[in-house]
Amino acid sequence: MSEEVTQTDPSSAPIEGAQQTPTHTEGFESSQQDSNPFANIQLTPSGVSKGELIEAARFELESGRLTLEQVNAMLAADGVEPINSPSSFDKAFPKLDLNQYQVGSLLGEGQDFNSMSPTEIQEVAQLGTLAQSWVAEARFPKESGSFVIQECVRTANHLEKMSDPQKQLWMQQQQKSLQDMYKGQFKENLALARKLVSELETKKPGLTRFLEESGVGNSAMVVNQFVIQARRLYESQKHF
Repeated sequence: MSEEVTQTDPSSAPIEGAQQTPTHTEGFESSQQDSNPFANIQLTPSGVSKGELIEAARFELESGRLTLEQVNAMLAADGVEPINSPSSFDKAFPKLDLNQYQVGSLLGEGQDFNSMSPTEIQEVAQLGTLAQSWVAEARFPKESGSFVIQECVRTANHLEKMSDPQKQLWMQQQQKSLQDMYKGQFKENLALARKLVSELETKKPGLTRFLEESGVGNSAMVVNQFVIQARRLYESQKHF
């Protein structure tokens, strides 16, 4: 039998930072610069910066397209120091390129780019890129990371159409779903999801704000995906 759904303190939510309501239930000055802003960036013979070359080399290595010897030979040709082999953890949980994650439509039903201002269009596009950076930093696999992005967008657009009472009922339903799903591991699993979100916020700021303003952090489906990924990462780290 699942735990009875009760109203809790407004500070609790499935993923910390999610939208709050009065009866919310627990669920988830710069100095003058040179005229040329790129004056201090040292380019390699290939015409790109050292950092860009290293980043590209690591991506090719982690994707399996090139070996460590091959990428270091390419770096040496540009006078860049060799890189080390990725750790066992990095091999098991590679950080994918952002474009590996499918964002899908960022617009809700009835929304149209033709009716939006350039600023609004830019904000929507930035959200898509931010979402990709969040799941990439969390090392989500391609399929589940794409699902998380699309479910976040779908839920946020859905909640925008709800009244406050409807949102409250929805949040209670989401909590009940999580309680039924996790049984005795309810609090433990939510703590894992919150830990992962907190770490992501430190590395890629903006996730907590998104969860708070949209209410997506209360979605049982979204919370569960973070729980699954948190378990994969933290349990595996014990063995590396």
